[in-house]
Amino acid sequence: MKAIEFEIGNDWDIGHTRRYIVEESRKIGFNDIELGEISIVINELCTNFIKHNAVAGTLSFKILNESGMTGIEIVARDKGPGIRDVDEVIKDGISSRGTMGGGLGAIKRLMDFFEIHSSHISERSCHPGFDSAGTVIILRKWAEIKAKHEESDIKISVLSRPYPDAKANGDFYYIKKL
Repeated sequence: MKAIEFEIGNDWDIGHTRRYIVEESRKIGFNDIELGEISIVINELCTNFIKHNAVAGTLSFKILNESGMTGIEIVARDKGPGIRDVDEVIKDGISSRGTMGGGLGAIKRLMDFFEIHSSHISERSCHPGFDSAGTVIILRKWAEIKAKHEESDIKISVLSRPYPDAKANGDFYYIKKL
C-alpha cells in the first residue's frame, strides 16, 4: 500500500487523521486495546506538532505486509526547530513545555518499532538560510496474532508510595501483555 499523508495544523486535522488511521487499522485486524494504543500514539504525535510549533508537520500512514505479518507504519515529519537531545526527551518526566513528559516514552512503549531522527539548528546558527532542522519519527506496530498468545496466569501488583516527607509520588508504571 502506498502511504497516505496528512498535514497537521489544528485540532480538526488531528481528529480526522486519528479516526482514519484507527478505522484502517481495525480493518486489518487490530483489536480494541491495540486500536486504543494507536489512537494515543497518533494524538501524541499530532499534538506535539502544534505544541512545539513544528513547521510543515505531516503524518504518513501505510499498511505493511511482511513475512506473513500485517501491521502499520506511521511516520511523523516536521521542519521545526528539531530536538536538542533526543536521548533526553525519550526519558519519562522530561519536558520542554511543562507537561508530565511522558509522550515520546509512551509512544516508544506502545509501538513495536520506534526510531527517531532529529537535527537541531540553534537560533544563533552560523548557517544562513536554515530556519529549521526538523524531526522524523518512524513507528511500526504489528497486529496481534491471537493463535500465538495464550492466557497466562501471571498476576502483577504494584505498590508505590512517596519518598518520606514528599507530598506526591512521581513514579508511574506501564504494563503491556506481549
